[in-house]
Amino acid sequence: MEALSRLFAKGMENGLYLGFKINPQAPAVIHVLYVDDIMIFGRAMEQEMKIMLDIIYTFIS
Repeated sequence: MEALSRLFAKGMENGLYLGFKINPQAPAVIHVLYVDDIMIFGRAMEQEMKIMLDIIYTFIS
């Protein structure tokens, strides 16, 4: 799961997606990992969801 976390962080660093912010001053939340579970957050935009799916497919392949 750490590898998946790094893939999401790298995607955000590269500006591929913005993640989810509770307010404008808060840091963006991309995902939350707990033991063997993951919750992925993002905006409801088709392009951002496609990027997240690409990251997941990269991780499982």
